[in-house]
Amino acid sequence: MMAGAVRSMKPGPKTRMLVDLPDLGIPFSMDLIAVKRDFYKSSPRTVDAMLKAYIEGVAALRSRKDFAYKVLSKYMLGASDSLDEAYEYAVKYLDRQARVDPAVIQTVLNWENKGDASVNEFFDNSAVDRIIKEGFVERLYK
Repeated sequence: MMAGAVRSMKPGPKTRMLVDLPDLGIPFSMDLIAVKRDFYKSSPRTVDAMLKAYIEGVAALRSRKDFAYKVLSKYMLGASDSLDEAYEYAVKYLDRQARVDPAVIQTVLNWENKGDASVNEFFDNSAVDRIIKEGFVERLYK
């Protein structure tokens, strides 16, 4: 029997959340997206398209609740009793812009006992910043 775990949401209806990391002041993110530098350099348009699709999906989740519930239901494999919780958690923690907060990276490095590593080596918001500057995110939320 498991006494506790760090999860992005409760694993089932018979479990109880002990603490929400942000309530403790611990930076947390549900939407860290990783891509190898070489792939980004060789296929920037693919990375941009994937980021735009992801950002558009988050916008749909926030603006089309009925559709969001259908998608959540499909991928939660019948855990319909947790749909409200999953939806509320996603809306609360999925960033509209998908920007990486350096403090979140530091949390992950600390968990991996690599807290002395340079955070700047592990993230790059330049693609997201370009998409934001183009007005893509703003258009989705008008």
